[in-house]
Amino acid sequence: MLEDDWHKVCHIDDLDDEEVMQFWVGDTPLAIYRLEDAYYASSDTCPHQGGSLSEGYIEDGQIECPLHQGCYDVTTGEARSGPACGYLATYSVTTQDAWIYVQFVEDF
Repeated sequence: MLEDDWHKVCHIDDLDDEEVMQFWVGDTPLAIYRLEDAYYASSDTCPHQGGSLSEGYIEDGQIECPLHQGCYDVTTGEARSGPACGYLATYSVTTQDAWIYVQFVEDF
């Protein structure tokens, strides 16, 4: 059994390879990614200009922001190309019984 800070966000069949989707945990939008058979999660909000990363696209393990084409590494959150800056918040992901769970605690 997972602790309270793990949230069920979607079924593994909801995401195709190299796809990103937005899911909400409370009032916070998260981006959930699938790269081959691995799953990743980050903030859905680009640190540069606040764009929704789930509206971007994935290429070579990077998510491109739809506003200014800055790229972040999906696995680490590291900015890979400008104008992306800093780090994108990333979260632990696990699967259980074909469901994807994200470890996330909302800031209050």
